[in-house]
Amino acid sequence: MKKILNKIKPFIVNEFKKFAKALPIVILIFVLYGQCTKLGSKLMLVTPGIEWYLPEDSETTKDELLAIANNVHNLLQDKGIETKDFNVNVIICGSTKEFLWKSLVWDDQTLGVTRWLLGNTTINKSSIKNDKMDLNDSKLSETIAHELCHIYLSKELSLLDFILLKAWKNEGYCEYISEHSTLDIEKGLSLFMTNNQAEIEKTDRDKILFFYFTSRLKTDFLLGYKKVSFEEFIDTEYDEELLEEEIRTALNKGEYKFPSKEYDIQ
Repeated sequence: MKKILNKIKPFIVNEFKKFAKALPIVILIFVLYGQCTKLGSKLMLVTPGIEWYLPEDSETTKDELLAIANNVHNLLQDKGIETKDFNVNVIICGSTKEFLWKSLVWDDQTLGVTRWLLGNTTINKSSIKNDKMDLNDSKLSETIAHELCHIYLSKELSLLDFILLKAWKNEGYCEYISEHSTLDIEKGLSLFMTNNQAEIEKTDRDKILFFYFTSRLKTDFLLGYKKVSFEEFIDTEYDEELLEEEIRTALNKGEYKFPSKEYDIQ
């Protein structure tokens, strides 16, 4: 073993040196990208822990944006989440094209993206006055609240725990807190109860929407119905199949109603 380590040691040292030399450039690119996301945007509002940006040509008034900000803060504060330490930029885009290049995603059906290392939340085209996303019936305030929950989780958990957090917990928690649903509740529950895979997996988009719906359902069942603590929710390795069967049984018996509308947030 020692001989093997001695052989690969020069290679490891050499690669580390290359990485060390490239690191400043990577950091510079990272910082420049973070600044570029504000191009074409103007700072319209500052609330505790959040700077709100709109397109430079936006005709939205400060009061209209403040109404959205208040809705977002109320959604989070009602569940015990304060934003004062978030230090995040919420960048609401004026077009899907602007959203795609600022968020660095290729799916034009995406509502919002959070780059937590940069402290940036980018939101797709929406109607601020009507509190509605352009892509579907989702509320703008719920979409923003969902994205800010990712910031909250990144600050509450250690870096490693946040990176390793299972996707259904990460997205489910954000959907649960924001009270957002990707599917009509009745339709989503019907799909969940029948577990009709042909319908669930009809398209890639359908699979994604169902994943978000069931992620919220499982989170709601654990936090809202069973009163599991935030720490237990994060730390427990749940068997998802068994958890889903438990939820189906509770729904069938009428013991559990979704959404629970009861919160036990730490």
